[in-house]
Amino acid sequence: GGSASLPCNITPPTLDDAVALVLWYRGDSGTPIFSLDARNTPPDAERTFVDDTLGSRAFFNRSGAMATLQLQPVKDVDDGEYRCRVDYKRSRTQNRIVRLNVVVPPTEVVITNRTGEPLRNRPIIGPFNEGSSLTLVCKALGARRDSRRRKRMIAQLFIRAACSGSGRCVFAGRPAPHVTWWLGAELVDDSYSSMGEGVVRNDLVIGKLQRSDLMATYRCQASNNNETVPVSTSVSLDLN
Repeated sequence: GGSASLPCNITPPTLDDAVALVLWYRGDSGTPIFSLDARNTPPDAERTFVDDTLGSRAFFNRSGAMATLQLQPVKDVDDGEYRCRVDYKRSRTQNRIVRLNVVVPPTEVVITNRTGEPLRNRPIIGPFNEGSSLTLVCKALGARRDSRRRKRMIAQLFIRAACSGSGRCVFAGRPAPHVTWWLGAELVDDSYSSMGEGVVRNDLVIGKLQRSDLMATYRCQASNNNETVPVSTSVSLDLN
């Protein structure tokens, strides 16, 4: 949903040279997704081509010190490696590689019990017996995938999740997320293990509930970047 600028230095090596053709490729494809053709036209009549996968989202900006292919809004399918090829009228062709990492923030966190029952719309759970053990499960969900297009969800930064209480945190994402549990403002457990396929799990167990756990608030939080607000949910414990 944000914007991205893919840089490409198109400055001619010599003063008596000029850009003839700019081609942008994605991945290993030999078919350009964007082109600017000035081979047979004056600069004010350059011809451009934009692939349907980009459409109106793409714009080639030459106004700054560095030319950029601008994408807005960015989609998760834009993640990948791009190659900018520049043909000059006199000098040799130049190729420049740019890697675009698309951050897809988690969209929802869910707390469940150990059997997998969601605890949605239940700000207070219990009552539990003092002295008993408690296990909670925290799951962070990423953007829903379109099965027809099979989008890839790639994150540039690590996913950080926070959960507090006795529980298990499971997060789906790529790269593998960092999962933590919080009790109020206190970090309770930041240990986690990878289950493969970008899923990380953190089991947090309260072995013995104490009277001080009455109305204690356990928070599950997920974030994978420093720009968007983390998503979170919480539950409070009731004791007999």
